[in-house]
Amino acid sequence: MRKGPFREDQILAIVRQLRAGRKVTELSREHGVSRATIYVWKAKYDGHKSRSSRPLRELEEENRRLKQLIGELCLEMRRPVRTMMKRVPGH
Repeated sequence: MRKGPFREDQILAIVRQLRAGRKVTELSREHGVSRATIYVWKAKYDGHKSRSSRPLRELEEENRRLKQLIGELCLEMRRPVRTMMKRVPGH
């Protein structure tokens, strides 16, 4: 997925300004993004209490690594089964 020029903390700051009462058109002009982008950010990031979602990102990365590890282990477990099946007559 393509990353934009804005970091997550910058987006959160823009959403906070929006919550504080600034207008969408004003923020979109100031930051050089479309109004639709501001609304997408609001939908995605409004309600974030923390300043950063770094713990969430770390958990997602750990989840990705664990899924990859499980996939590799499953493949390793299937290799001996296939080898045994070839040795059994009739399979």
